[in-house]
Amino acid sequence: MTRSAGGFHSELLASVLKEAEEAGRIIVEPSTAEFFDRLTGGFPTSSSKIDWSKVPGAIGRLGPVTSGDVHISFVSAIRRRHHLVGPVAYAGDALTEMTIRGELDELIPLLPSLLEVPQHHYLAAASGAWCFCFSFEGNSDFGFAPSRPDLQTGT
Repeated sequence: MTRSAGGFHSELLASVLKEAEEAGRIIVEPSTAEFFDRLTGGFPTSSSKIDWSKVPGAIGRLGPVTSGDVHISFVSAIRRRHHLVGPVAYAGDALTEMTIRGELDELIPLLPSLLEVPQHHYLAAASGAWCFCFSFEGNSDFGFAPSRPDLQTGT
């Protein structure tokens, strides 16, 4: 069953996710607990966010961003540079109480709609090896999990 953010963004996300879910391109899970447990197990944190200053080799782009296209360009550039492929998971940290799982190629087209929700957004390898974060302030960050050197490849 598709879950989405409340209020203003509900109908937009529900229709976008429903189509992808019914086509079998994504799986929507009603919780973010497992997703964030995996992230906090692999990345250093400060408060409830990844502390990118403690992630060796992390790449960041400072906002403000007026469109999700800038975040998508950031993902595309990092993806090419590090040959990122494979299964991924997405979760937001405030208004969306769900984890979306699928192949990277299937989730990237959903990002513009997901990024409309005012929260921090995380897109990570299913293994937890790497993660993107897009803040509602417009920052984009990427890094490999420092506690998982065995997984620091594109998948």
